[in-house]
Amino acid sequence: MRNAILYTAIIILGFCSKLYSQTIQEPQEEEINYSKQLGIAFGGGTLSYFGDLNKNSNVGMSSQVRYGLNVGIEDRINNYFGIQFNGLFGKLSYNERSKGTFRNFETNLIQGNFDLVFYFDDNSLLKTSTLLSPYLFAGVGFLSFSPKGDLKDANGNQYYYWDDGSIKNKAQDAPDNKSAIAIKRDYNYETSYKGSGALVFPLGAGLKVKLSRSLETNIFATYNISLADKIDNLEESGNNDKYLYTAINLSYNIGQHKKEKTTEKQGDDAYNNIDFASIDKLDSDKDGIADLLDLCANTPLNIPVDIKGCPIDGDNDGVPDYLDKEPQTIKGAIVGSDGITLTDSMIVEKMKRDSMAVSRNDLFNQNPTLLTLREMEEKGMKNKKPSTGSGFINSPEFKIADANKDGYLSVDEIMSGIDLFFEGETELNVEKINKLIDYFFEQ
Repeated sequence: MRNAILYTAIIILGFCSKLYSQTIQEPQEEEINYSKQLGIAFGGGTLSYFGDLNKNSNVGMSSQVRYGLNVGIEDRINNYFGIQFNGLFGKLSYNERSKGTFRNFETNLIQGNFDLVFYFDDNSLLKTSTLLSPYLFAGVGFLSFSPKGDLKDANGNQYYYWDDGSIKNKAQDAPDNKSAIAIKRDYNYETSYKGSGALVFPLGAGLKVKLSRSLETNIFATYNISLADKIDNLEESGNNDKYLYTAINLSYNIGQHKKEKTTEKQGDDAYNNIDFASIDKLDSDKDGIADLLDLCANTPLNIPVDIKGCPIDGDNDGVPDYLDKEPQTIKGAIVGSDGITLTDSMIVEKMKRDSMAVSRNDLFNQNPTLLTLREMEEKGMKNKKPSTGSGFINSPEFKIADANKDGYLSVDEIMSGIDLFFEGETELNVEKINKLIDYFFEQ
């Protein structure tokens, strides 16, 4: 078993490195082209009134909030701009509560407007493929309103507001005010005021959330500046009435979604320019055996191989000749990684190291932390006896990792080797690092 933490880090980062390499090399699709893309939207939100009545009112914002519905059609001219038509249906209302003044109104509101939209996902500020895309818009439209007031209760009694905050059926200064009785507002706006229509100029901002190629949701706010000052049935400050519409809608896009431009051909034509004959003859390690038949890939250059592409092993001891320091090993002898015959004492030493490695692996798996590795290292350093007869201890990868050249691998040296591997500054690969980790437990 291996060091779980280090091994997992190697595999994950190795996969990320491979994925990054594929991302850089593979041809990419052209970003979405929005030309001729038509969107149909439907949604709802809240309407908030800003006008003469709430200039000095002590009533909270919640008293002026009403609901509205909107429908719209959007045509994106290009990646930068689009035009849209929006219809808005809802109500505006306000109940004034200021010293000595009690006024109220509610009106149905119908509005239609054309807007010019500026998009940020134009491939210069943001990619067209971005999930979240902000936008701005401004336009002109026409609104129709028909205000009404709540001046009487359900029985037809007119409201009179007294200084103590009560509502009664007679004025406070009326001669017979002692016979006045308290009444309650019914919030039924029964008294019609003069309705009309006016131009309106919407200004707004929004955020598109692209759920798919065809489906989007939009969160937006529109501040509407009207040329009317009687939406609230009041002309007082000389300032026109305004209102805010905050909403969310769902938009379905139809029409042209993409213009693809890839470096690869589609369908059967994609393979027309591939030379399969040369692929069959490909020999990556230049050992004379095609990759399709080579059982030993990445053989070092100029090393003699057999018909299977594996390095020649003259004495059949399992160690290829170019690594074998004892070329004429007796048949059946047990050898080390360098091909040298192991004596009984060397075998006993190896068995001890293997047994120690298993014990350390078991201990680490019970408590897989860096502290455990440090404790193992401290115990090993007390009785440090590097095996100079080990083939691996003389190998290039061991020499690379053994930074202080003391013949012993420390936790810091292994971590440093892994860091250099991910930075691409070492000859170590995943297989060699795994061998280093194995040796750490064996030493």
